Amino acid sequence: MEFATFLVFLAVSVAILYGIDFVLRKWLKIEKVNLSETAGKNINRWGRAIILVVALVLLPFSISGSLWQMLWFWIIYYTVLSLFEATLQWKYARESKEYLLTMIFWPIVMATFILFGFFAADSL
Repeated sequence: MEFATFLVFLAVSVAILYGIDFVLRKWLKIEKVNLSETAGKNINRWGRAIILVVALVLLPFSISGSLWQMLWFWIIYYTVLSLFEATLQWKYARESKEYLLTMIFWPIVMATFILFGFFAADSL
């Protein structure tokens, strides 16, 4: 995939995700809640830090492999991060229903990752 094509794919994907986010928030009446404003602030901070450190340790192994290894790295990273975030949102901000949006976005982002993988593999 050429760099310009990648940027267009990225821009379109981000625009679609923001559009879906806006529509779902209005339709499901989900208010935006930051976990840093709840009792789970420290758990959120420590959990994200641990997930990031583990990802940074594993990143060199995925970079040195094929495109699909790198894609699987990002899929697993996003899955773990989303699951962690949805669990904390459910536990500490249940009334906002923010966790529903996180779980709805997971398959959409996974499809985007896989589409990127197929488009990138075609251009190699």
